[in-house]
Amino acid sequence: MKTPKKKENIFSKNLNLIIQENRITQRELAKVAGVSASTLNAWLSGGSVTDMEAVMRISEQFNFSFSLLLTGREDKKTEKKNILNELFDYESVSFNGIYEISARKLVPKKEK
Repeated sequence: MKTPKKKENIFSKNLNLIIQENRITQRELAKVAGVSASTLNAWLSGGSVTDMEAVMRISEQFNFSFSLLLTGREDKKTEKKNILNELFDYESVSFNGIYEISARKLVPKKEK
């Protein structure tokens, strides 16, 4: 009788990726997250995550989107923003009159 394969935990995989790419220790990542080393070790072993604020701290510190960190997929809003950032630069525009209005407009990126 075959034993069922354990489902790969995306969050655990992403945490390991962060550790490897940033050359930090598990203890250092736990400190960034604001959790104990044993909690981080449980996450790395595929344990469930209950502290979403800790996940947010990790995502902000290592510039990893929250949804991508947890699920392995970008949310639609972030995905669209990333596509815009690849294709366009932002240019600041101001309008002065009775009111001052500041905005940013998209300018196509120039090929290098």
